[in-house]
Amino acid sequence: MRRIAYLFAAAASSLFLTSPAIAAEPPTAPVETVKQTAEQAELERQRQGAQAPSEKDWSFGLFTGVQYDDNVILRSEDVHTGGDRTDWKTIHALFADYRIVNTDERVLGVRYNAYQTFIDKQDDLQLTGNGLTLHHTEIHAPFVLDVPFSFTHYDIKDDKYLNLGTVSPSLFVEETSWLVGVLRGSFRHFDFYDVPKSDFDEPDRSSKVYEGTVEQWLLFGDRAQWRIEAGWSWRHEDARENEWTNDAWEGRLALRGTLPWRSLGVEVSGTYTDKDYQEHNDLFGKTQRDEITGAGLTLSLPVTSWATISAAYLFTNHNSNVESQDYERNQATLGVTVLF
Repeated sequence: MRRIAYLFAAAASSLFLTSPAIAAEPPTAPVETVKQTAEQAELERQRQGAQAPSEKDWSFGLFTGVQYDDNVILRSEDVHTGGDRTDWKTIHALFADYRIVNTDERVLGVRYNAYQTFIDKQDDLQLTGNGLTLHHTEIHAPFVLDVPFSFTHYDIKDDKYLNLGTVSPSLFVEETSWLVGVLRGSFRHFDFYDVPKSDFDEPDRSSKVYEGTVEQWLLFGDRAQWRIEAGWSWRHEDARENEWTNDAWEGRLALRGTLPWRSLGVEVSGTYTDKDYQEHNDLFGKTQRDEITGAGLTLSLPVTSWATISAAYLFTNHNSNVESQDYERNQATLGVTVLF
């Protein structure tokens, strides 16, 4: 049963999970770009902070990497203004985790995360994030309940940008030795600062996001080292301005496992998201509707007992009935994680 308890730590979030895009003003959509960057930073912050199986009461880790992005400003190919779309990004992250309670039936801990990016040309998109998470896990066969509460503050370059509060409980059910069911809920509060002198002054884009997810995992392999994950999510975003309020559903399929050769980790994922905005947008002259397809691959190679090299690729196709909001994006990341 404790094997199932640890499975959720690695699956809680993933580098190649895509965040839903939020439309913004054409032609370069700066607010959409930064908000999605913050969402991706939050996913990566959580991923780097996910606890690995360990009997220790504390853990500490560092991640550093470089990323190539062929559309960092999320610009449509039909828009020919707004600067270069391609850019290089350096990513640094760290986490420190302490388990106040660490037994076979209960884990209670606190985690600090820091995240920082340095962007070569689009340096106005540089983010710095600091987060604190209180996480509580109950392990009672055949159930595992994980309830994290987190708060993260993000600065964009020299300005305060975003406060993000999240609660995201998950229930894992070991149905059989090779089937696991997962129920997830999530509430996120995006609270943007007033930054009058910045291009990213959009407090009206503040929102509350409610999400529910159902997943089914199929475990296989001699040691259940492989699993297929299929999931469906529904999401409602209640924005301060009604024209940005939307409903979305998402389907996801993923394969995760470890190859015999040097314990090479493999993660392959695909997502499809259908998003409908609820109000007519006067800026666009219509009610926006988006279809978002994502596909990703991550390889991770342990080089020592405390260091892992990872390479990841993410493709995003954002198809919208608003022509200026159409875009494609390719991101490739190479990095190393060190654990203590």
